[in-house]
Amino acid sequence: MRKSGSALLIVIMVASVLMTLAVILTRIVYNYSVSEALAAEREKAFWLAEAGLEAGKVELARDPGWYTDLPSGPPVGHAGSLPSGSYQLVRVKDQNALSAVGRSGRTKVALEITFSTGPFKTLSWSQI
Repeated sequence: MRKSGSALLIVIMVASVLMTLAVILTRIVYNYSVSEALAAEREKAFWLAEAGLEAGKVELARDPGWYTDLPSGPPVGHAGSLPSGSYQLVRVKDQNALSAVGRSGRTKVALEITFSTGPFKTLSWSQI
């Protein structure tokens, strides 16, 4: 009789340890999948911002005086969209900097370049 009671106790302890391990493993898998999804969104946002900079370079090549905003006032910029998200492009009048913010889902990435005028040449590139 006493042996069957101790066997039940061992089975309950082993089951509780296995349940705890299952919960921990589920949490690890969930955290990994969420971080991978956020990394993919960030990558999309980066390339959207890069696409915005390229669109701005095209505009500057066509018209070196092209700008989206005046020095005074809040930045409005020029919006563009692609199937995977959107970008906001800002060039303040009479400044040799061009910035773009790429948006994918809840993620945003901002990039900025400084350039020289006539002929157009990128001087620096940075993620802000």
